[in-house]
Amino acid sequence: MKYQLIFWMLCATTVILVIGIFVMAGSIKAILKSRERSINSKKENGSSNNLLKTILALIGTGFASSAFAAGKDAPSPIFEPNLMDVIGVVTVNLILLFVFLYFKHIFENLAQELLPAKSTKERSAWFKLNKVLVDAVEIEHEKDILMDHEYDGIRELDNNLPPWWKWGFYATIVFAITYLSVYHVFQVADLQIAEFERSNAEAEIEIAAYKKAQNLNVDENTATLMTEASDLKEGKSLFTKNCVSCHGPDGAGGIGANLSDNYWLYGNDIKNVFSTIKYGANNGMRSWNDDFNGVQIQQISSFIIVNLQGTDAPNGKEAEGDFYEKVAQ
Repeated sequence: MKYQLIFWMLCATTVILVIGIFVMAGSIKAILKSRERSINSKKENGSSNNLLKTILALIGTGFASSAFAAGKDAPSPIFEPNLMDVIGVVTVNLILLFVFLYFKHIFENLAQELLPAKSTKERSAWFKLNKVLVDAVEIEHEKDILMDHEYDGIRELDNNLPPWWKWGFYATIVFAITYLSVYHVFQVADLQIAEFERSNAEAEIEIAAYKKAQNLNVDENTATLMTEASDLKEGKSLFTKNCVSCHGPDGAGGIGANLSDNYWLYGNDIKNVFSTIKYGANNGMRSWNDDFNGVQIQQISSFIIVNLQGTDAPNGKEAEGDFYEKVAQ
């Protein structure tokens, strides 16, 4: 009995506060609407202070929305509102809201004291988090979410999405935040293009190390004439498989230049011949850089210089280029 008066006072206060909040919201709406309509009108009393305007707004403009419903000929508001009026109304709304929340808190404490305590099971922190995130219904409470319709004795539950689906969705959010932080905000890891370029650079280093280990790292600047029989034999084999279609089996020429005379378009030393085979030439000679490694180009070049140059193969193609003495072995 001693709490009945407090209870009904709290209920009445709650109703008044709710009505006040709705009235104040309507006041803000009315003020904002009347701003444009009265922007060109003059004030009858320019010395009116902001406090008086705010009081008038709370009393009068709470009912202004009905006046606007009458059409464009409706009377203008009591005064011309400005920014301070809006700030004042918003402030009152916020105060009312905080008062309402404060009384709500008091009412909940009072209700807990008056009403009998419910027997609740102790729940772990994980259970509470899972309950908040997935809103799953426990098996013993499924009767509360049974739907009305029934088919062949089967009734349907009004369940939310499955917990595994929701956890998967939350995982994508965590992944997105992590990815954004790692790759774009803090830039801890490389993006795809940077990673691709880095991988290429590492591959180039590995290729160069392999060539060096296999003695394949030979170019036009380091090439030397090879005179060992095994190297010349390998050079002849490569020449026969790849070069005779243009230069002939004995180097007499055809589509390509005559390699058996002493006239050369691009020079007859090992570096010039190596460079011509590797990069090709303007007369139609294509590049063989992708077909042979450095040692193989060096072997073919050495075979041409040692075994073909100066042999003057029969039915050879006419001379092209400049005359060069055969390189001493």
